[in-house]
Amino acid sequence: MRKKHNPPKNIRTKDGRENFRYFMFEINDGVRRDLFIHLETELIGDENKYFGDKTDSIHNKYKPKLVDVEISPLGKWEYNALKQKGAVNLIELWNN
Repeated sequence: MRKKHNPPKNIRTKDGRENFRYFMFEINDGVRRDLFIHLETELIGDENKYFGDKTDSIHNKYKPKLVDVEISPLGKWEYNALKQKGAVNLIELWNN
């Protein structure tokens, strides 16, 4: 239990530039569900274009392209917890 004076852990908070930095990508092709985490180091200018590009590149990687992609923002604590549990980084999708 946290003490009264301790701030809560950062759960899905935006950085000072009003952008999320940590993400979870859940990819479901009807047979299996893959889970990837991602730390964005660049400033996201247009969110629609950014997520559209990520989704398009995921669709290009999976064959057939009939996959459902869900993107969720994460807090730093959630990202680190998933990383410690062995979640795969999104960059590994393109390295394989």
